[in-house]
Amino acid sequence: MSNNISVEDVPLNRFHRLLTVRSGGGSFVDGYVLSIIGIAMTKVSPALGLSPFWEGLIAASALIGIFFGGFLGGALTDRLGRRMIYFVGPTLFIVCSIAQFWVQSGEMLFALRFLNGVAVGIEYPVATAFLVEFMPKNHVDLASLR
Repeated sequence: MSNNISVEDVPLNRFHRLLTVRSGGGSFVDGYVLSIIGIAMTKVSPALGLSPFWEGLIAASALIGIFFGGFLGGALTDRLGRRMIYFVGPTLFIVCSIAQFWVQSGEMLFALRFLNGVAVGIEYPVATAFLVEFMPKNHVDLASLR
């Protein structure tokens, strides 16, 4: 007689808590990326000599990137698997965030913020799928609140 236990029936443990925190990071970063540009733009705009057109594009760039990143995240996950893509989004986000320190033009800032948005968008379908897949069935309602 075998004592096989389903992933859905294991008690909530440290792995589940870590996965929940890690998966919630995308939502936190999303809010940060979309809101911080309003504060930063007061200093960046004069320093880079941005026109109102570029100010608007830069302000919208992360949101545009999130839109495309969601599609890209789903497609990449289908081709490369969730495990690999689970780390692509945060890695891309960190690299692009650090690269913004050396921005010299509005175009470069737009591109980096767009890629930050893509990184956040990639995170959404992957992190949510991981969270729901590994959470015990009696805790799935908590996971869906994300």
